[in-house]
Amino acid sequence: MLEYYIDLGSSTIKIHKYENSNLSLVEEHSIYFKTGFTEEAGISEENKQALYDYFKEIKDKYDLKYETTHILATGIFRNLNHNQKRELVRYFNDSFDLHFNIISHGIENYYLGKAMDNDYNNKKVMIINMGGKTTELITFENNKITDRINLKIGVAELLNRFPNVNDEVSTATIEEINAFVKEQIKEVKFDADYACAIFTGGEERWQKLTKYNLVENEYFTD
Repeated sequence: MLEYYIDLGSSTIKIHKYENSNLSLVEEHSIYFKTGFTEEAGISEENKQALYDYFKEIKDKYDLKYETTHILATGIFRNLNHNQKRELVRYFNDSFDLHFNIISHGIENYYLGKAMDNDYNNKKVMIINMGGKTTELITFENNKITDRINLKIGVAELLNRFPNVNDEVSTATIEEINAFVKEQIKEVKFDADYACAIFTGGEERWQKLTKYNLVENEYFTD
């Protein structure tokens, strides 16, 4: 049976197709939901309309059906108040006959652990899943998960704070960015004895954009 899993993050929408026991990314689309976001109004009307227009397009394009389409919203969608969440659920149900599902940060971290389960040669390894609004950290040690940390900071947060960081000549220094990130996670305690860290998540495209030295390895093609 053909199914679609739609990962709806704070800045990127990724559509995955699951067919014949194979999961593949078929399309990716960017909407920066943090732009114009406020606690009172939630997502800006402009971005909300962009979201609705995009789902109208992919609903027809992939013939998305309620029983075989799974929308998993994360990041900034968790910051919506009860009425704003209810509005999205109602709109998707009435307009697209699709269920809009906002998953908790804990559930996202849980499934990251399931996806990244590996023995890692019995080494102590940190998995870092970078998102637009959030980042999830998992520690594997002796073939099992020994720690989970959820951070409320992601790539979109950095881009909003340092909008010119990807210019050919950046106006932000490495020291400024490091100081900003350290301030955001100053209450989080980290071990210092990891054998390595493995980055995952769609936001790695920013590393490609900045020509970060991604190296092929046995776990990923990058």
